Amino acid sequence: MFTIEQINRFSELEIMIYNFIIEHPKDVANMSIQELANHTHVSTTTILRFCRSLGYTGYSEFKLQLSYSQNNKELVSLHSFYQDMSFLNKYTESDFQKKIEEAATILQQSTGIIWLGFGASAGICKYAANYFANTGKINLVIDDPYFHSKVPLFSGATLVVLSVSGEIDNTIRILQPLKAKDITVLSITNYDQSTLSKISDYVLPYYITYNKNNEIDMTTQLPVMLIIEMLGNKLMEQKAH
Repeated sequence: MFTIEQINRFSELEIMIYNFIIEHPKDVANMSIQELANHTHVSTTTILRFCRSLGYTGYSEFKLQLSYSQNNKELVSLHSFYQDMSFLNKYTESDFQKKIEEAATILQQSTGIIWLGFGASAGICKYAANYFANTGKINLVIDDPYFHSKVPLFSGATLVVLSVSGEIDNTIRILQPLKAKDITVLSITNYDQSTLSKISDYVLPYYITYNKNNEIDMTTQLPVMLIIEMLGNKLMEQKAH
């Protein structure tokens, strides 16, 4: 129903609509256009534009195809996902590179870096801590969802939070008390309008599409890894000057 070429052309708003549909296909098949607009926080005009960009005459035709695809288990066409890596190009554009430079400056000015993430993000946090050890910065990893926020952390540090959705309860629970301390929060997440993004001091959103196969989340983590390495390299450049 969705091709990799169509997905690569999506705007940030269309990515949000797409991800909601992928996560709730059965619900969307029974929603009115107004209900879908309310759930995705966009206008009905944006929903119509989204449907027409996919080649449908309107929302009704889109829903019919969605129901058909559900019955035939053909919702997402991502079989050649890794044959087309053009989605990574946006991270080399000047606007995003400016964000990387600003985030690296925050890390450069901090007394140390604390990496926070659970599940798949926990493994990436450990990789990031090892990678950034070469920058001379003190690195800690919090990958325990039951971490007690009253544990003392060094003042002036930057807390880097990794979360695809930005809505994980344990992440938000740990983060909120730390906001009251002298700690800067930098989040690397998929949306700039998530709960995590709203309570962070600085956000690096990467807007990648979800890839689910029979309800198993196979979403790529390549953007997160790329952003981490970009930050590390930019930090080393700043230290050299």
